[in-house]
Amino acid sequence: MKLQTSMLIFGAAFFLSASELVQNGSFSNGLEHWQVPKEGSDPYTASELDKTVSADSGSSSVKLIRNDAQGVAWRPYVIQRNIRLKPDTQYEISCYIRGRNIAVQPKSGAYIAVTVGNKTLHYGSKGLWKYDTGTFDWTEVRHRFNSRYFGGTDAIVALGIRDSTGTAWFDSISLKEVGKEPAKVSFQADLFPFNFLKEVPFGICENLPGTLNLRGKGNGKYTGKNAVMTLDVPKYLTLEGVSETHAALRNGKRDLIAQNVTESPVKRNGEDYRRYRIAFEKQFNVWFGQSWYTQRLFLNAAAGSAGKKSPIYWTLKIGEEEQPEQSGMIEVLPPVKTGFRPCGRFGFMISQSGAVHSPFPELGRKMTAFWHTLVKQPLKLNSINEKPDPAYRNGIMLGGNYIMFPYQDSRKALEQYRKKAPADMDSEGKHAHYTANWYQLDDPEKFFETYLRNSIREWRRTNPEVKVAIWDFEPHARGMDEAGRARFAKKMNLPSVPSIAEITRKYKQQWLDYMIRLHAEYIAKVAKIFREEAPGTEFWLCSDNLHDPGTGRERVAAWCAVDVALSDSVVDLHLHMPYYTGTKYYDDVKYNIESLKKPFFPLNDPAETSWSFFRQYTPEKLRQNIIATAALGGAGFGLWPDDTLSGHYFHSIASAYKLISGCEDFYADGKRVESQFAFTPENTISKEVTSGNGGKLMLHYPDFSKKLRCLAHEKDGRFVFTLFNYDEKEPVILKVAGRGLKFLVKIPPNGVEVVHSYRLPEQEPLAAEIRSMQAKNTAGDLFREVRSREASIVWGASAKGSPVLRISNGKLNAEMDALGTCELTALSDAGGRELLSGGHIGKLMLYDAKQPKIQFMLKDMKVNGRNPVVVSTATVPPYEGANPEQNPLMDLRIARSFELDGNTILVRFRFSNPTSHMMNFGFRVNNYPQPGLRFGKKNLTISLGTEKVTQNSGLDNLFLRKNVKIGFLPHGKSRLWDGGPVVISAQDKVLKDSMAFFPGPGFEGVYCWNANSKTPMMTVEFLSGGVSLAPGAEREFHYRIEVGK
Repeated sequence: MKLQTSMLIFGAAFFLSASELVQNGSFSNGLEHWQVPKEGSDPYTASELDKTVSADSGSSSVKLIRNDAQGVAWRPYVIQRNIRLKPDTQYEISCYIRGRNIAVQPKSGAYIAVTVGNKTLHYGSKGLWKYDTGTFDWTEVRHRFNSRYFGGTDAIVALGIRDSTGTAWFDSISLKEVGKEPAKVSFQADLFPFNFLKEVPFGICENLPGTLNLRGKGNGKYTGKNAVMTLDVPKYLTLEGVSETHAALRNGKRDLIAQNVTESPVKRNGEDYRRYRIAFEKQFNVWFGQSWYTQRLFLNAAAGSAGKKSPIYWTLKIGEEEQPEQSGMIEVLPPVKTGFRPCGRFGFMISQSGAVHSPFPELGRKMTAFWHTLVKQPLKLNSINEKPDPAYRNGIMLGGNYIMFPYQDSRKALEQYRKKAPADMDSEGKHAHYTANWYQLDDPEKFFETYLRNSIREWRRTNPEVKVAIWDFEPHARGMDEAGRARFAKKMNLPSVPSIAEITRKYKQQWLDYMIRLHAEYIAKVAKIFREEAPGTEFWLCSDNLHDPGTGRERVAAWCAVDVALSDSVVDLHLHMPYYTGTKYYDDVKYNIESLKKPFFPLNDPAETSWSFFRQYTPEKLRQNIIATAALGGAGFGLWPDDTLSGHYFHSIASAYKLISGCEDFYADGKRVESQFAFTPENTISKEVTSGNGGKLMLHYPDFSKKLRCLAHEKDGRFVFTLFNYDEKEPVILKVAGRGLKFLVKIPPNGVEVVHSYRLPEQEPLAAEIRSMQAKNTAGDLFREVRSREASIVWGASAKGSPVLRISNGKLNAEMDALGTCELTALSDAGGRELLSGGHIGKLMLYDAKQPKIQFMLKDMKVNGRNPVVVSTATVPPYEGANPEQNPLMDLRIARSFELDGNTILVRFRFSNPTSHMMNFGFRVNNYPQPGLRFGKKNLTISLGTEKVTQNSGLDNLFLRKNVKIGFLPHGKSRLWDGGPVVISAQDKVLKDSMAFFPGPGFEGVYCWNANSKTPMMTVEFLSGGVSLAPGAEREFHYRIEVGK
């Protein structure tokens, strides 16, 4: 039941003074002011005043019973009209909802909504577009919005059940103005990884602590102010403690301290919650906002709570500034299952385990026990002052070009050295933070060597037990100060010292090669000093790994300029950083292990607080990386920078090491024999076609050719097969045959399967699945072809071997990327002139920048008279990421067709609105024609009446009809377009190619992108005006392209 007292205490001073916009919100006057659907109307069987149930101790509520989840989602429902909102004003909408047997469906359930015109906001108790389902007692819904979202003022408040069945009661409906938005604060605090998880919940395993990192950005002016965080968590979670990640110097010691935490009970969304008040110690205010500084929060889940899911809420207040409340979803996962034999030959490193590196020993013991279930002796990295932990193999990570040590004498010596040494200048003439590596290498006065030797000696005195030293060396190809350039000129026997500009233009490759060699010499010098000063200590190198040149990339990345193979003889182990996943990771790890003589022990960084790294990983992809490293012969696998990971990752890590545990003897001692086996995807449809060069190729759908990696190891007459499927969406049923073996195995998307020759998968279910798939989808269905007179639509392969549909009418020949973008990618006339290769026709792009990529799929092919026609369709998906708005164009249906008619291509788009709400949008159709390919596209020009675009024109060229404004480049300068054809042509002294684009109705402008490059590249893009589609409405746009006009 709702507690009126708590509402009054919390809000009397403010809310009672606000004007209530909803009339009769407690239904004390029956259904006055409310519009209620008639009983039995679709999709509701009843909507009535219920005088037996009330949330606020009043007499009534309104009751809705919905019996048809597939009925029209939005009507009829209980509504109140004629509510007037103020522009750009903050409002709060609230109510209480009670539910009974509301079926759980995607994006469905009970809600309260505010609608103005064609825009609406749906709220459940947990937030925007988060509906309430199941059976539950009265639950409060209370959320805020700003009226500027709507762009209008005449509002409707609605109560309903979306796309589900069940019964819902509503009471205490309220809509009030709450004044302006809260004042902006000078800091921003995020609770990592919620800021990157978007709508994915953070998992906490029942048997492991969950770690969150409080990070911030600010102006740094917080010293002396009180900093307090408020954290609300469901009762089945407990906050075990909060601690800094970097210890400040206090009373001559650097010990991590626990922050002061107090707890009190609260109610959130009708559930019992714990409210924690975290008062941060004064050092927080000094360091808060620094990119390297975080506070760790440790949560535990109660035994038996697996499967529960609830939001948590937090705010941070510094002085008088308070950040608005934020939230994230937590789900409790089952305990991580281990129990397998820990790996003894394949290693594991956790750079820093948050719980182990904390003042909470019990949490540290839990995580240590988990890491020990993976391997016999995990490695962890210590800060240089940290005492070694006997439960681990201990190492230190040293960073920087000149290898920084934190000792007082070392710091003084380093500062003296930095004053003498030249700064590490880059190609823009800027002085980097570090000193030049060439100067460290030459070291004419032995200042650097003296500093380094003394620092290593001090480290050995204070931490003799640590036997692994890792140097993180990512230098870049800098060193372009004047003396550094003079050194380069001398080494390269140049007649004079080149300028920075000359190096970047004339000697770019020579400079890179020179710096790669210089860095190898510098690594050798540092390694030699370490071995002399710290005998018995292993020296590991951490840098950018080699890249497989067979994948089209440079073997050594220019940004880092370190060829780690050149340091093979001076290091004990390669601890490098392939911070990515997929086939790229597999291929690079394979290449490094085959290229390097010393052990290869790669790092991954799924807990990195940079989105560009974090986004690379999922638990499934990390599992693939770990297993690939072991199966390819790697020495181990490491996590950087810590274990601030969702519990889903811990399950995947344990699963990977369990698999490796049963195979590591094969991986370490077995013979690689995959070349003696054939690996064939069986759940595909195949067709033999002719390629662009006349050869025969086999097409497959789905095409797994670039997405599978297969290994086979033989030992003592037995085989272990390790099979990777890097397809993001499709499972593969793989037939493995050779050496007297033949079997089927199914591998899920982003999955790995290991098969032992003495224990094969059950075969009949897989064979039956293949038969069923082939019965439903034959090559004749999927690879259907059409021929009629001169017209034909047949399957083939491009010159690169990609599947295409070849479309011809005897005068024009086109190719369509039929299993990819479904755009035209090649076009030639009867004389064989190629006008499109490397370009495309018909790419659709919506103006709304938040819209995800639209993926078309082949739908139909036919011949109309003499004209071949190919149709593809697409449906607009939801917004990607954490955008709280529902995509207003979600489920918009689009059909695109290409028709060849004589020397003309007809391109049509049909938009259909299957939803119950208005859709408003704009779009452009991007065409990238390539006339003049046969003579270098000389004098490439676009003509629009009297206007022209040439290679000397600017990058963006916008042309609009008179008095027209559109949603594309709204602030860009435009020129006048009369609505006539757009001609793109190229010519030399003898030859000429041209294509004329004729717009149909509805196009209000043309955009021409000009690359301004040595190779002429221009686009012809038709721009729509504003498009409004009512529910059930359709609208078509078209244009034609005439070849040779």
